[in-house]
Amino acid sequence: MIPARIDGEDIARQVLADVAKGVASLRAERGVTPGLAIVLLGDTAAQARYAQKKLDAAAEVGILAQCFNLSWDVPEETLLALLRDLSRNSRFHGLFLQLPLPGHIDLRVVAKTIEPGKDVDCMHPLNMGRLFAASDSFLPAAVAAAREILVRSEVRVAGCHVVICSQAGASTNWALSVPVLLSDGCASVTMCSPS
Repeated sequence: MIPARIDGEDIARQVLADVAKGVASLRAERGVTPGLAIVLLGDTAAQARYAQKKLDAAAEVGILAQCFNLSWDVPEETLLALLRDLSRNSRFHGLFLQLPLPGHIDLRVVAKTIEPGKDVDCMHPLNMGRLFAASDSFLPAAVAAAREILVRSEVRVAGCHVVICSQAGASTNWALSVPVLLSDGCASVTMCSPS
């Protein structure tokens, strides 16, 4: 394989333009404005920037997005109640829970609380199962972005040995689903971490 530079910023602009067209079409044809709920625990600068980038991108393409900020020490039941409410709220078509979560909150319980049809990051066990069964499930957001970069850059992984270096503490969805995505494209995959 010949090394090539991939311009992620250019690809991001293309994707945003395509999504904006899709949102405009959905609004014109069905009168629907897509809605995204973002749930953020804690107030670190990095998490706030990441959530703000999502809000800015949503606004740019015409998606209604709202961030729900909870404290890092929020009781688990309070988070679960919010996720249940957002899952039932027809204003929101997608729900994104920003990771990491504090140690006193059980991600497995939280993931099962999110409505599978609104689960933007494929955290719900049903969505993870669909992903591993290679069904027509949507991909976790970061994985979908990686796939889109490969597709738009015309990078072929078939027959390649792909090594993925992932930082410690990376999202379980990322760590589990990227190898599935790439091996489905007929690549051999090795996962590495700094530890």
